[in-house]
Amino acid sequence: MYAPYEDWKSPTALDEHHLYLIKPEHADENLFKADWEKSGGGSFKILPMGGPDRAPFDWIIEAKDDGNGLGVIQWVGLEALSGGVKQKNNAEFANFELSLEWKAFLGDGLDANSGIFLRSIDKDPEQKGAIEIQIDDSGKDSTTEPSVYGQAKYKTGAIYEIAPANCMPGKVASPEDSPGAWNEFRITVSGKDASVTVELNKILVSEAKNISGKNPTGLIGLQAHTGKVHFRHIRVRYLSE
Repeated sequence: MYAPYEDWKSPTALDEHHLYLIKPEHADENLFKADWEKSGGGSFKILPMGGPDRAPFDWIIEAKDDGNGLGVIQWVGLEALSGGVKQKNNAEFANFELSLEWKAFLGDGLDANSGIFLRSIDKDPEQKGAIEIQIDDSGKDSTTEPSVYGQAKYKTGAIYEIAPANCMPGKVASPEDSPGAWNEFRITVSGKDASVTVELNKILVSEAKNISGKNPTGLIGLQAHTGKVHFRHIRVRYLSE
């Protein structure tokens, strides 16, 4: 059975209820790039955690600013067919629960700024039609007068420009040369006019209902904006509407 949320721990074994978006074969850079298609700038690469079995929970995706502007990778999924030929499967999601862990680092004096895109379709890194879950402890909006404290609608855990983060239970960004601290997101999405809930480290931080003007289905994406963020244990569980 799927573990209740209060009993959830970082996985040490595969779970048949989940689709894992990081695979052992992603150690091959070409296969990683085939499953995760990139648009725009940013640097994305796969890093081993050093686990003995090289299972999906033994790998990290690094998203990092490379000086070339916003970037995004979208999980398009590949499925092995007979004869070793690979073909894209239906990687779009409508109603689902997304669980993952992430940690943020400081770099060049900037707070790490990243995000997770839900129901992503466009190849434009701006992702206007997708729903974004924010990773940014500063919460600053670069288009307005800067604020020391930032704004809740742009802070980590916010449903970007839709619902603010109502608390800050995340572990702070770490210096570049430190091990860093892992955080956990559990995000649920359902309905054509989406209802979204975001839990960060077992605390509900944002939610919204009847979100209009966004894609009714789409891919899962990861953003590179400023600083550096690591992602691991990325897995999806399908939900009925």
